[in-house]
Amino acid sequence: MGAPGGAYGSEVIAATHRIARAEARARLAASGAVPLRRTVHRVPRGRRTPPPSAFAAFGAGSWVVPETSVRHPEQIRIGARTVVMEHARLWALDGPASGGSITIGDDVVLGRFCSLVSTVGIILEDRVSGSDCVTVLDTWDHPLAPPGQGSPGAPRGGPVVIEEGAYLAFSSIVGPGVRVGRHAYVGEGAVVYDDVPPFTVVWGNPAVVTRRYDRATRSWAGPEWP
Repeated sequence: MGAPGGAYGSEVIAATHRIARAEARARLAASGAVPLRRTVHRVPRGRRTPPPSAFAAFGAGSWVVPETSVRHPEQIRIGARTVVMEHARLWALDGPASGGSITIGDDVVLGRFCSLVSTVGIILEDRVSGSDCVTVLDTWDHPLAPPGQGSPGAPRGGPVVIEEGAYLAFSSIVGPGVRVGRHAYVGEGAVVYDDVPPFTVVWGNPAVVTRRYDRATRSWAGPEWP
């Protein structure tokens, strides 16, 4: 026999749902469990991801997924159709001369647990991609000598630019003053202290060029793996 149709069928279905919900509430009360609606996780106010209006610029179709940690969003610009995945850090901090800034272009994707920490300036151009756990820093601010054993020296800092189409693989680190060229590939776990030429692959700590793309012949030169 088919299911009842028309208005009568809708009434039967609605009544069936009401009975099922009532039975579920009765079983929940008998078990002594706490209803789910009373155990919703609430994010502490200081950890909430700010709304788009808090940023210096926030392009159409972009997402900063909670819980992303953001400091000084008024110093952060995000382009259109960009996605920053959960548990990332976008920190524009106070620097020795002026506050840091972060500029992220259009169609950028940053994976989970990525960190962009700026006291000078970080720029990610259009179509940059970063895997999970990528770190980009524009200042090494840890003292260079233990307390009481000489001058710690000034922090090393400089603006960082990741050019269009570059890819930062899992757990790679880009340090201060570095420019990563167009469509470069920074390998997994690489630590980049110096500029990366466009259309190259770098690996290692410190990162070194292992492959180059010849645009004339449309082929790669160098070993496939480091």
